[in-house]
Amino acid sequence: MRKAKYALIRFYSEFDTYLRAAVKFVLAFAFLSGICALPGEAGVFELLTIRLMVSALCAILPPNGLLLAAAVFAEAKLWGISLVSGLAGAVVFLVLLLFYFSFLSGQSYIVAVTVLLLGLKLPLAVPVVCGLLVGPGAAAGMIFGTAAYYGTVGLGLWKPESEVLGTELADEFLSLITSFWKTREAVLMLVILLAVFLVVYLIRRLPVRYSWGLAVFSGTVSYGVLRGMEFLFFKGSLSPVYFVLDLLLGAAAGLTVQFFAFDLDYEKVQELQFEDDDYYYYVKAIPKMEAVMRGKGDEES
Repeated sequence: MRKAKYALIRFYSEFDTYLRAAVKFVLAFAFLSGICALPGEAGVFELLTIRLMVSALCAILPPNGLLLAAAVFAEAKLWGISLVSGLAGAVVFLVLLLFYFSFLSGQSYIVAVTVLLLGLKLPLAVPVVCGLLVGPGAAAGMIFGTAAYYGTVGLGLWKPESEVLGTELADEFLSLITSFWKTREAVLMLVILLAVFLVVYLIRRLPVRYSWGLAVFSGTVSYGVLRGMEFLFFKGSLSPVYFVLDLLLGAAAGLTVQFFAFDLDYEKVQELQFEDDDYYYYVKAIPKMEAVMRGKGDEES
């Protein structure tokens, strides 16, 4: 198992450019296909050829290109619903993009994956992986992604009482935007995701054995408890099938990240001690498993 991991790491280091492009293509295609699955007509943007071409373009563009492409596809969907929905969407997406490029331009993948997995009803993997690999700044990306998802869905379901542009329609639109934070489902999901992220992040930083595995387990259990409380006390919608799949996917994603990014050999822990003119230093050194494998490889050669 360890040798297979080391071989995979070497393979990735040799072909990382192509593998990154392939992952970006798959993510873009899944993201854009999810937008096309929303209610409404998007014209030529729903063609498979267009989605493949745009996804291929996103694979070679900087990460922010994916969010720009997604905004165009979502806007096309809203224009397909009605003129008013299209104009409202243009305002919302313009504000969101300006806010994103001003404050969160480095978190495009966190935003995209958050939106995608919320649409698939499998969001647990986002806070688990972000808590393991990213710092506290990832919370902003999750907040933005959650707001973008529920805001877009709300716009897609919005049926204005009047199609005539005017003060009444503007007031109705503003009421729709401000009602987002009053939507119980959106607020509860955001609170749950941030709580799980905090649990995973804090536990994986503890100086204890198997901290990453413990963080994945604690985050998964916390998510299950919080979703159960949402269902019991707030009458939230909870599909047993999606709930189980969500837990399994989140735990699997966390353990996969741990296997490749933080696999330590606790059997070879070393306690080191040294001093200078002012202090004594006591250090615990735990080798990474790939370092152990490299050492064995050098010995064999």
